[in-house]
Amino acid sequence: MRGGLSTSLDWELYRALYRTGDDPFWSCWPHPDLALLSKALGTTRTTVWRRLKEWRRIGFIGGYEVIPNPSLMGVGLMLSEVQLSDARSRQSFLNELELIDGVFVANYDLGPRTTVVSVADMPASRARRAELLARIPGVESVRTIAPVWLPRCRRPLTAKEWKFLGAVRESPESSLLELSRKVGVSAKTFSRRYQAVREAKEVLSYRIEDFSRFPGTIAMVIAHLDPRVDPRAVAARVLARLPTLTEIASITSVPFSPQDRLGFCALVPSASSLEPIEAGVLEVPGVVKVRTRFRGGERAYRGWFDERIHQAIGGAAF
Repeated sequence: MRGGLSTSLDWELYRALYRTGDDPFWSCWPHPDLALLSKALGTTRTTVWRRLKEWRRIGFIGGYEVIPNPSLMGVGLMLSEVQLSDARSRQSFLNELELIDGVFVANYDLGPRTTVVSVADMPASRARRAELLARIPGVESVRTIAPVWLPRCRRPLTAKEWKFLGAVRESPESSLLELSRKVGVSAKTFSRRYQAVREAKEVLSYRIEDFSRFPGTIAMVIAHLDPRVDPRAVAARVLARLPTLTEIASITSVPFSPQDRLGFCALVPSASSLEPIEAGVLEVPGVVKVRTRFRGGERAYRGWFDERIHQAIGGAAF
């Protein structure tokens, strides 16, 4: 227990936070709907607000990355799995990523593996980035996993919207009134534009999380599937058997990634408590293999997107 609230409430709040977004990967907005969350949990808005504030204080929520949809710049995002010699080399590896242009986020387990999200641009740039990753001391292997799913963007950003995006990205958790003053418009105008670029998927938002600071231990359970089965039917059977699991669609489910895997998160008291969970998932027809890991944290790298926004607004200050 931390902050006076139980880990069970934290877990239910995390499940609700994940499930109430219209896109669980790119709609992690800095100002979640407290009324919707409190209704889902059967508690008060004040309780939800206090718990989210506590998550920020203890470092579970490290912040928010608000970016332009990469497709606006003719690029995508890709995942690379990096195997380190041991977990002790992780910190120096994360520091070295600051020097590699195009790296966006690093997701690391509590073991020696890190998944790097980077810009998918020209083939030569991708090959050079992979080579730079492989050269970092402590790296044993680098393997490209898959492209990152991006929502379709309805239209390009206007010059004013680029400036608006710069202000939100610089201070995503500021109030709408504070942000409106930064760009010199009324709060009503700012709110309207904010909603418009969100709905058009021109602007995306990603929450940075550190599961080593969550008030409880979170394990990831990956179920590898027989390619002939319907993954949605298998997911339903897994959740019926183990209702305390939460499916993480942003990691393992269509349209986000290939159809041969499903991903779930579990709140567990210890490593040994994973064994019956693994066994239960493996017993579901269509699951051929189960692997588990303990979720670590995430680290964001701002350079590539900051430079593009800076160029789009002509070097103007926010």
